[in-house]
Amino acid sequence: MANTNNTQDLEKELQELRLKVSSLEEGLKNALSFINSIKNNPPPEVPAQSSNNNNSEVSITVAGDTNSTQPVQTTNKNPKNITPLITFSPEEPLIVFTPEEINKIENAQNIQDTQNTQNTQNTQNTQNTQKMKNNNNKSVESWIGKILMGVLASLLVFIALVTFAKVLLPYLTDTVKMILMHIASIALTGVGFYFNRKKPENTFYKALLGCGSACIYISVLVTNTYFKAISSLVMYILIALWAVLIIFLKKDKNDWLFFVIGNIGYIVSIFFTAQLKDASLIIPLLVYAVIVSVVYQIMYWRNENLKNIQNVINVVSLLILEYIMLSIFKKSDEVIVVGIVSIIFGFVGLVMYTVFDIFHFKRVNFYIAAVNTIAYILSYFSLIMTLKIEVHVILSFFVIIIPALVLEYLLMYWREKKYIEAENESVLNSVLSGFLFYIAGLILGKNDNFLFYSGIILVVYSLIVVYGIIKKDELFKIQGWILLGTCMLTDISLVKSNNLAFTIVAALIIVAFFIVEGMVINNSEPFKIITYIALLIWIVRIADQVYNMNRGSIDIRVVVIIVFGTLSLINMVMILTEFYNTKFEEELNGKPHNSIRMLLDSFNVIFMLFAAVGMAESRISYRIIYNIIIVILAFINLPIKDKGSPGRYIYTSIKFTVLIYYSLWIYKTPNSVISICMIAFAVVCIFLGFRNRLTGKELRIYGLVMTLIFVVKFMIIDISYNSSALKALSYLISGTLCFGISFIYNYFEKKGKKFENLENQEIPEIQETPENPENPENPVNPVNPVNPVNPETIV
Repeated sequence: MANTNNTQDLEKELQELRLKVSSLEEGLKNALSFINSIKNNPPPEVPAQSSNNNNSEVSITVAGDTNSTQPVQTTNKNPKNITPLITFSPEEPLIVFTPEEINKIENAQNIQDTQNTQNTQNTQNTQNTQKMKNNNNKSVESWIGKILMGVLASLLVFIALVTFAKVLLPYLTDTVKMILMHIASIALTGVGFYFNRKKPENTFYKALLGCGSACIYISVLVTNTYFKAISSLVMYILIALWAVLIIFLKKDKNDWLFFVIGNIGYIVSIFFTAQLKDASLIIPLLVYAVIVSVVYQIMYWRNENLKNIQNVINVVSLLILEYIMLSIFKKSDEVIVVGIVSIIFGFVGLVMYTVFDIFHFKRVNFYIAAVNTIAYILSYFSLIMTLKIEVHVILSFFVIIIPALVLEYLLMYWREKKYIEAENESVLNSVLSGFLFYIAGLILGKNDNFLFYSGIILVVYSLIVVYGIIKKDELFKIQGWILLGTCMLTDISLVKSNNLAFTIVAALIIVAFFIVEGMVINNSEPFKIITYIALLIWIVRIADQVYNMNRGSIDIRVVVIIVFGTLSLINMVMILTEFYNTKFEEELNGKPHNSIRMLLDSFNVIFMLFAAVGMAESRISYRIIYNIIIVILAFINLPIKDKGSPGRYIYTSIKFTVLIYYSLWIYKTPNSVISICMIAFAVVCIFLGFRNRLTGKELRIYGLVMTLIFVVKFMIIDISYNSSALKALSYLISGTLCFGISFIYNYFEKKGKKFENLENQEIPEIQETPENPENPENPVNPVNPVNPVNPETIV
């Protein structure tokens, strides 16, 4: 609103100034016309006057006052004393602008120029945007009309040929069918070639050329596979000639139309192999697919996009061919050859594109390499699983581990060169290579191979974590720990009793990383948590394996107590040694991380709950052991708690309330004794709440509420009409405890008269007290300057 008002004011002033300027322009025009008239008609000379009349008066109009003039005495040093020829009369005053008015004029003109410039730019931007939209619409329209329609036309021609073939097949001989098929294909290719040479800008003729060339190699394929009119050798020669023809016909490396049409024909020919009935034709079809793949790859090698897409089409087409052959012919030597060729194509594509990324990183290369890797893995497993081929486990292991190593090396190269643009691809690469590493380990584990159950595979995978620690790269540390964890869980799921070496090696690796991450490096909370949890899990794993190896000779309850005691001991040591302290920059700034502390507290509670369950044991010795452990766990983390946190007080109070009540109940203590003990604990809570007045209010309220609850329980549930000295003593003790609570409140309220004001009112600002000049160490009371402040009266 303010800007709008300012603009309106400036517009008004601008209009006023324009009026003044217009009047000034009229005066200047009159002056110019007068000067021109003088030049054309010079005036007569004026006779000189006496020397006494040297002074003359000149009227000057004061700016802003056109009705008044002020005479100014001037001295004329001209001896001839010529009368001035130009005078300004009061009727046509001279307009003089002040500096403020000039600034206003300039500001108004600047604002007007800026608005005009913005309007001009907006108009130009709108026009440019409209032009871009029109161009985009035209380009899309042109692409649909020229390219897409040509591709669809080619596809329709293929369908039409097949349809006509089905209709005319009963009335034509095989020779006539083949002749018509080849004539139509060659004619279509010739017409397209001729007019494409004559008018290369017309994509319609290019579509005819691509469609005809695709029909030629389909015709060659059908002549051999269906009509069996030519031998495999003749078919190879014709396909080779066709490949040369394609290379000769295609000269433009950016010819997307020819690329799409040719590959549609290639893919259609691969799907047509599903009608194959003779296994002897598998190898000729494979040779055909390989030749087409190689020829097309060479044709589009100079175009980056076409080269990548063609590679994907090649490996996918060979994979489809393998699946078709496996579904039709099952187990045969020819099908195995198809599978091997498909595996080789996928592996070569993987290596080729990873090598490209080593020399110069390109984002698309990794994705093409990933497609080749997946095709390579699927080809291998489809082959051996469908045909149930007995291969050595080491062969399968190396088939999987080699691409994993290639991708891992590429990942290391990226991270070493610090390719920022490869950040997302690095994560995907680590996932893919990690998956292959795990598959390789799973193959060894399922076959109970020495490399797995001896723990060698764990040592190899732990080297990834070591590399991440040395290079300070968390991505490798995460990848390595995921591999270690999955392999360890795989060992647990296999449930093999002879994997003691694996268990020991895993335990040593975990302990080593626990020391390095938790004590030596000590700069990462997540990895400290990972190593701590892995250590706990593997302790349980060791106990389980020992028990399985000595089943029948060891009591399971003894094993559980030993394992539980070990885990509890580690938890206590971690708490007492402040394992949660980490070298974080946030800690230096006063923002420590509490994830490890929360984890330790959580395990502390879990262990306490487990001990509470263990206290239900029938044997009194086991019950006492669990009871000792639960009490130690409850007390061990008290010294490190946040003393100023009300939440910590409530948490600790609730924990001890449950612990005391459950311990008394598990030993079948009388209800009256339980109530007395709980009231006594409530008194302790109230006392501690008064010891920490500013933060202990919640604790005092908790103690009061707990006292009321157990007093009501004592009077309603625990009371009995059977008189006895013990019951009377219980009532006396309970009453004494309640009197004790009353005494505590009266004592502390008398000692701290201003306690409620400190809690409910704002603390006044502390004012500096003037010093006593006679005794500087004893300040003067500002209220009563005569009497100094007595420190003993301060609560």
